[in-house]
Amino acid sequence: MTAEEDVNGIAWWIGWNFWITIIGITLIVATIGFMVVDQAGQIGIITFFGLLAGFGIYFWGTRVVNANYEELLNRFVSQAERSAARGIDVAEAGTYSLTRGNGKSPPFVKPSRTYRTTTLVVTGTSVNINQGAKYNMASREAGSGGTNRELFYDQITAVDSHQDGNYSTLEIRTAGGESIEVGSGATETVDAAISAVRKRLRDVKSGRNMSMGQRTTQQQPQDGSSTEGQSTAGTEASTGTRSSGSDSEGGTAGAESEPEPKRECLSCGDRIAPDVDFCPSCGAGSPFEPGTETQSAETGESSDTEEERDSSPPVVAEAAGSVERRTEFDSSTARKLCRVLTDESADEDEVRSAISEAVERLETGAAVSEAVKPADRRSTVEVYENIKRDLDRQQGRLPSAIEPLVDRLIRTNRKLEQQEDDREAVIGEAETVCEAAARSGSVSFESRDAEGRLSELATALQREDVVVTEPSTPIESIAETIDRQARPSSGLSRELIDGLRSPDDESELEATIRESVEVLDEYAETREMLSEIGPDDVQRRLDSLDRELTTQDTPVYSHLADRVRELEALLNDPESIDDIQLYAIYQEISYYDRTLIPRLSRSLSGGESDDVDELLSTVRGRIEDIRSEFVSVRPDHNHSIPKHFLALAEELSADAEQELTTRPQRAAGVLLAADAVLDHVEELYERNEYSVMLRRLRG
Repeated sequence: MTAEEDVNGIAWWIGWNFWITIIGITLIVATIGFMVVDQAGQIGIITFFGLLAGFGIYFWGTRVVNANYEELLNRFVSQAERSAARGIDVAEAGTYSLTRGNGKSPPFVKPSRTYRTTTLVVTGTSVNINQGAKYNMASREAGSGGTNRELFYDQITAVDSHQDGNYSTLEIRTAGGESIEVGSGATETVDAAISAVRKRLRDVKSGRNMSMGQRTTQQQPQDGSSTEGQSTAGTEASTGTRSSGSDSEGGTAGAESEPEPKRECLSCGDRIAPDVDFCPSCGAGSPFEPGTETQSAETGESSDTEEERDSSPPVVAEAAGSVERRTEFDSSTARKLCRVLTDESADEDEVRSAISEAVERLETGAAVSEAVKPADRRSTVEVYENIKRDLDRQQGRLPSAIEPLVDRLIRTNRKLEQQEDDREAVIGEAETVCEAAARSGSVSFESRDAEGRLSELATALQREDVVVTEPSTPIESIAETIDRQARPSSGLSRELIDGLRSPDDESELEATIRESVEVLDEYAETREMLSEIGPDDVQRRLDSLDRELTTQDTPVYSHLADRVRELEALLNDPESIDDIQLYAIYQEISYYDRTLIPRLSRSLSGGESDDVDELLSTVRGRIEDIRSEFVSVRPDHNHSIPKHFLALAEELSADAEQELTTRPQRAAGVLLAADAVLDHVEELYERNEYSVMLRRLRG
């Protein structure tokens, strides 16, 4: 089973979709919870459990992603390496995959969303660069390389690396001035690729120099400057081959024989040809002799020919190579300098650039070291400000990196100085407090310094040996101030102020205060009662009364209608009416509506004793009015008792209707009794209305 088949696709999708998973699971759980529970009060709890379920499922998905992404990435890299090495003899080549991740991942997901890899296949004659291979980790889809380029070693002029944090870049420069850069987060892989390419370059260029030496030696017999034996020896030393036949075969047999197996250099460990005078990798002379630094004199010549100058490593290169092997570099500048000095293919511009960069770094470091030299533990803000000014004049990353630290030191020292000033001020105030406590005799201090005394005073306060009280103001002074500012005019308020200002007779003052408290309570009750009546309530009563007065055309009704209009005009002018007047208007129209008009109606109908039918209609109309005005529209009242008396009034009206034809006088009396019952029902509702208002105000 492959890695893709072994991965749970649903869990993988969930791990890469944070918000969709959280919101989706929350909505699903909330919907199911609402369908099952069907209680609005449980919305918060259901949503909370939905969020927990969403986070749990998403975390399960991230565990699946984090557990399988490395295997998928390794398979992708292996596939890219196979594609890059297609058609190349891999046995004699080295393959290096430089992989980097791009794209922001969801929370708790370790891999990047997208990976790109560049594969380098280093052979004995060229470097093959395969770029463009891409792998989408979220969808687990891979794309093959877009470009495949082959660079022969005679085209390569320099190989360098740059490091920015955990990211390393391999740079290959060609003879045509082109620069190819490949990056990866795996620094060890980049270093290994650089070492392999440089080693191949040294081998190729060393072999080319020896071939040039062979051609020079073979040309010497034609000039008559060497014997046949010397020519043969020179050929053997230059080409790295040995003669396998007799002396009569000479250089021909040596040139056509097969090369012997390579031997290991005792200085660097690389395997090289057995008959060379120095190691092309590390530059050591006599690489097969331990402890020897001299070159082999196999040719017996000590001339300054071009061959010896090319094969003999300079002291600088040998020293730089030794330093590079023994040192683990943290600086890309130092690593670049050593590699350029040991690289035989480096040109003058590369060496000059590396040395200039190193010198610039050294000068900047020396200047920064000189600038921060005055800093120590006792340095003040002025010292750090001088250091900052010196750093501002320097160029480079080192001064720029140190400047924020100096700024932080300046801010910290300023805070320390401010805290020291505050501490001295607090100590001064503490000394004042302790001296006052000592003078009062409340505390006997044993310590001499302010901090110790303050600690003793705090301990005394905790044990309540010393009590801090607020200064009291005499009640006489308060009464005098109130009398001067408020100017009380009522008799009771004058008695209260005079009693507080001159509290000679305590019993009289107590009686005055008690009476004042009772008056205040009564005032509070009155204010509460007045607050229950609003302009809207009064307006409704006026409208109802006005409609009822228009039904009769009598002088009394006409006068009452005029009075209603006067009260309505007074109500429409809020500046000329207060709460007490509003309450009085309400009581007046309530009297008209509940008492006066019903009695006038009865008196008018009483003069016509024979018109019992009209009285019956009036009683039934009042019953319906009470039901529509109170029972139906006021659900907050207790209607049990009023309904009982309404039922009694209905029974009386029914009895009167039965007696209407036979005994009209008795029917009229029954109807008057029913009318009186209705009066009491209305009064009962009116009394109950105040208690309902109080309950509404109290919640």
